[in-house]
Amino acid sequence: MRDQLKTSVRPPLNVTGPFKLGKGIPDLDLLLEDPVSDALVLAELKWPRKPYAPREILQRDSEIRKGIAQIKAIKAFLTANPRFLADRGKLAKQLTEYKHVQCCVVSRDHLIASHETDLPVFGYDAFEHYMSGTKTAPEAITALNKMDWLPREGEDFRCEWTRNAVGGVTTLTELFLLKTAGQPVVSHQ
Repeated sequence: MRDQLKTSVRPPLNVTGPFKLGKGIPDLDLLLEDPVSDALVLAELKWPRKPYAPREILQRDSEIRKGIAQIKAIKAFLTANPRFLADRGKLAKQLTEYKHVQCCVVSRDHLIASHETDLPVFGYDAFEHYMSGTKTAPEAITALNKMDWLPREGEDFRCEWTRNAVGGVTTLTELFLLKTAGQPVVSHQ
């Protein structure tokens, strides 16, 4: 994920990482610096693979929750030690001198909502799209934080509950129907 971002994100944005922060502190996976807009993005990267069975969902969710805990620990460490990355030549200046600092988790293939409002979870594809586009880092983060990149029920898809009965046992299954570009959201049954 990091290597793909390094090739898709263009100057003036600079993508680096991972960095060891010290004993007991998780490694910082991704550091994205925008010197022009004086912005910094600190991210924990997670690729929990899309769950293929319901029993896998809890494990994938826990991987992302672990990422939230990791970026929270990283944020606390760097807040207490704002010169840490600058003293090691990883940043041009200390953390407190940047106008915009965003800590987040970037996850590929599986998402959960973060209850830590200052530590959002962004989808990798949306993160790459905004960071490799024409927006400044603060504009990209603002767009990501609006969560408009998430699909919306009724606009991008709709849900239907279907009943299936076999041998006297009935199951209720949620069916997601995607909207085809230029077409209304309809059932294909």
